[in-house]
Amino acid sequence: SLGETNETQKFDAAAIPELEKAIKSTTGKSKVIFIHLMGNHALYSSRYPEKDYNIYTSPLEIKEFGNTAKGKSQLINHYDNSVRYNDHVVSELLQSLKSDSPSLLLYTSDHADDVIRRRYHNSQRFSYDMTEIPLFIVYNQSYANRYEDKIQNLKANKNKLFCNDLFFELLIGLTNIEKSDFKSTSNLCSDNYNEDIGNAYTLHNKIPYASEDNIAYQQVRNIVFLKSKGLLDVVIPHRVNTTGKLHEILYKGFHS
Repeated sequence: SLGETNETQKFDAAAIPELEKAIKSTTGKSKVIFIHLMGNHALYSSRYPEKDYNIYTSPLEIKEFGNTAKGKSQLINHYDNSVRYNDHVVSELLQSLKSDSPSLLLYTSDHADDVIRRRYHNSQRFSYDMTEIPLFIVYNQSYANRYEDKIQNLKANKNKLFCNDLFFELLIGLTNIEKSDFKSTSNLCSDNYNEDIGNAYTLHNKIPYASEDNIAYQQVRNIVFLKSKGLLDVVIPHRVNTTGKLHEILYKGFHS
């Protein structure tokens, strides 16, 4: 939509040639380019070209997806199709890193959706599913050679809590911009980054992120701990009663 409306006028791939033009334009200076994708924003069925990406269409089987997906096959299929298309768009954007000069792509989201409960990102019906956003940073070898310390710090901090409220600090850190009142403790690529779990809140600073009710977060912390102790081979996750859940725990590092 190129920033005009949340109704689909053009699919997200329309941003790819615009990025190519921006990269090729000559300024004699370093560039920071922002791209706002519609991604997987509801209405999911309108976020991908049906001709090429209407991939998932079959009813979801209980043996694979469990009762949570019962009666929601169309909704979930539309969402998964939008994810497949978004993966394609982002993979094309990553081609911009094929450059001799230091280049980096930072990808994140402003929110997630609670798809299964059909709450989407309605904050009046808040759930922690709405807070689980992606964050990945891809860089070329030229960037890694110039900023080796930043890369090492990012790897060291990869399992620490990060929220998009700290996007500005991360961007400043990655681009090596100097700022007098810059807080390095809020910068994920700093060696003194402080995740400060006790003060991590969401929903306008009302709900603690590290709550026991945030099951996905607690699972991640548990898996990181088990991995650090070499226990992923001996701990058996509870209630793996669908093939989908089995694939999930194998993906997260557990072994059969």
